[in-house]
Amino acid sequence: MADDELADEPAIRLDDVTRGRLGVHTDMTYQFELREGGWIEQFRWAWNASDPAPRIAARLGILGLALGILGAVLGVISLH
Repeated sequence: MADDELADEPAIRLDDVTRGRLGVHTDMTYQFELREGGWIEQFRWAWNASDPAPRIAARLGILGLALGILGAVLGVISLH
């Protein structure tokens, strides 16, 4: 099949890592139920993503949050 033909069919595309975690094989047909995840689930997905872009962004986000909290705590301590 050409890429144009594949684009017309509904499909979920998985990388090899995710496919292995789910036990999905390329020659089989599966049914999935999709639901919207909450922000914690979205963060967990990004933290464990096989693609480095969302994985690095999530980890830098946590680092930024931790440094921000530390800065706020040190700022409050310095005022006393």
